[in-house]
Amino acid sequence: MPARPLQLRRLLETIETFHTAASLEELHRAITAGVARLVPGDTHDLVLCQPACASEAFFYSRPQTYTGDEIAFMLAHADEHPVARAYAAGGRGAISVSQCAGDRAWRGSRLYREGGYRRLSLHHEIAIDIPGRDPNDGLAVFSVARGGFDFDAGERHLLDLLRPHIARAWEQASRRQAGSSVGGLLRRFPRLSQREAEVLHWIVEGKQNGEIAGILQLRLGTVQEHVENILRKLRMENRHQLTVHVLRACLGR
Repeated sequence: MPARPLQLRRLLETIETFHTAASLEELHRAITAGVARLVPGDTHDLVLCQPACASEAFFYSRPQTYTGDEIAFMLAHADEHPVARAYAAGGRGAISVSQCAGDRAWRGSRLYREGGYRRLSLHHEIAIDIPGRDPNDGLAVFSVARGGFDFDAGERHLLDLLRPHIARAWEQASRRQAGSSVGGLLRRFPRLSQREAEVLHWIVEGKQNGEIAGILQLRLGTVQEHVENILRKLRMENRHQLTVHVLRACLGR
């Protein structure tokens, strides 16, 4: 279904804002504002569902939209969501609740009743997954929810057009953010080389040596040498102690 001229202009403007984001936080704001212009809704939320670590820190929404208990419930029961089940089964792109479950089944679900949907009268929801991310980081989706009328094929089409651009902008923003972080690490720890600061950044991000090697396109042995040099220069005994030390230094503690 082709986009109308006004929609196309808004789509192109939105995509442009994605690619100028200097950080993931800035990109999140750009996605929220851009999608809201194209697909009206009562909530526009980015949700990061990490398999090993689910907390409020990984759920982003408009302030005071959901209560703390509702967010905790949604994260604990994310695998019960009809759209999440569709993604788990291999679905990709824009998927609405109504494509996965009947209206009676959705409104009768615990997620609808206790996750804030019923309280906020959010009867309909659509989401797009963000492709190309590290599988170890879990599923990332951007969702739009509203009451009143369901999402149509045109809105699904617009979200599908945005999807690859969000993925590329996410990668670009991650790299820009990492570059900014590396500069800060070099200023705080001037004994480190540029490459050692890059490795240290990804250590603090929780990446293992093999993952760091893939990100920086280095041999595993080279990364291991950098890690040993970092530990020696900063007089740390292990990665955990190193991470705590760096975080405290960056927080000024």
